[in-house]
Amino acid sequence: VTDGMQELPRYALVFGMLCVLCAFFDLVPLLASLSGRSEVTLEPVQRIKSDEMTRITYTTIVRTTPFFDSDQGWLYNGSSIAMIVSPIAMLLGAYLAITAHFEVQRLGQARVDEQDAAWWRRDDFGVRGEDFDRMPMGTLLDGTG
Repeated sequence: VTDGMQELPRYALVFGMLCVLCAFFDLVPLLASLSGRSEVTLEPVQRIKSDEMTRITYTTIVRTTPFFDSDQGWLYNGSSIAMIVSPIAMLLGAYLAITAHFEVQRLGQARVDEQDAAWWRRDDFGVRGEDFDRMPMGTLLDGTG
């Protein structure tokens, strides 16, 4: 972390919005696959050649397996786990980034309020506000006597 995270306000909200977008695009295939994951294959069945063209007939085979299937092996089940974990991680990242953005905004506004409050408590001589309570008795506000 360099410069005390000076660039955080610029990028936190953008990162949060991108995480929400990625979570949406991760949720769409997850919800479509919860009832079972499908694999589509095309196999040529028949070829007919003529003088000007070749006609090929294909068969489409759709094989649907459960979302988790012990017969498919660790790669298949690992990708099923990744399909669940990815939107969760994206939503967590979005929550953290958006929370950080609003916290930085809140603290920035508190600093502005603090600077504005200090402005009305002081005049050119520094005798108003907190300094007024520490002035010796008998001191006039114009700085004399």
